[in-house]
Amino acid sequence: VVLVGHSAGGLSLTHAIHALGSAKVTLAVFVCATMLRSGFWTPQDTQD
Repeated sequence: VVLVGHSAGGLSLTHAIHALGSAKVTLAVFVCATMLRSGFWTPQDTQD
């Protein structure tokens, strides 16, 4: 699966990557999308 996120969809893209895992997601493209800065974690990250 190739995922593309634009604008605020970058946060949803990050969630989808966590939900589907690297076995399903082969490429994630952030087009002018919101991304978490290095060192920041989502609530999902802290549960893993």
